[in-house]
Amino acid sequence: MLQHQNRKFKLGMHSYTLHLSGFGESWGFQEYGEHHAFEQVKTFRDLVDIAVEVGLDVLHITLVDIQNDTSDEHLAACRKYAEDHEIELELNVSFNAPSDPRVNCTIEDSLEIHYSEINPDADAVELRVGEDFSYTDAIKACLRQNPMWLVLSEARSVEVTSLIEQWSTGVNGITTIHLDDLRKLPDRIENMMNDVNDASRLENRIYRYVNVGVLIRREKEADGGIRRYIDQMCFYVREEHKNRVYMLVEDGEIISRKIPADIAKRLKLAGIDEFFWCDLDPFIKRGM
Repeated sequence: MLQHQNRKFKLGMHSYTLHLSGFGESWGFQEYGEHHAFEQVKTFRDLVDIAVEVGLDVLHITLVDIQNDTSDEHLAACRKYAEDHEIELELNVSFNAPSDPRVNCTIEDSLEIHYSEINPDADAVELRVGEDFSYTDAIKACLRQNPMWLVLSEARSVEVTSLIEQWSTGVNGITTIHLDDLRKLPDRIENMMNDVNDASRLENRIYRYVNVGVLIRREKEADGGIRRYIDQMCFYVREEHKNRVYMLVEDGEIISRKIPADIAKRLKLAGIDEFFWCDLDPFIKRGM
């Protein structure tokens, strides 16, 4: 026989649900390291009034809902207003950030990157995909957390469409793809996207949102060891209505140090003024 079968459940809601409607200022997006947060136009009292109107019993709120004011006087006033309206409160004390960023999300089918172990102080989430949780599902779940970086262990199929979409929002990302020449990457991604209805538009998106490609090769040394080196490196850009590939490294040799204007702008916005401060020489084939 069930115990407490007559117990009444209380209906509650997390205030996140309303943060895109003017409650709370922590929902927004980031682009090139700049925060673009939605302005808070509703107050805590407005939030409680809506809870009463829709018949809620409990509100789970965050600090932004009370304007990050944790003074005794303000907390007491919020509590009294909620009690007067018969609304119970749960307060989630989260960090204060303009657009609530996560430093990193990693998505893998087997957890091999070990990002959190390598960076124990980082604010990171690692997701493992499976039969009931696809790469596409994982990418969409990560985007809801407004990450600064999204690392996909390997792009293999149609999930690359969601990956391009998240890059288009200003989220930084890294993934790996099996390829023998970086100039073939746009075609490879198009084939994976599985949408031939508007091939030219898809190609333009790839050149606009995929910034850099690095081809890693490995070779066996005389002592039986394995050495990996940068065989190719390039930038993908769309400029003057044309799609272009700028090769910097070819066959393990530096062939150019020209940085496209759009890439140079992105680097400067990220605080990188000396583009070749970290030289490629130790990582390419020559001199290794």
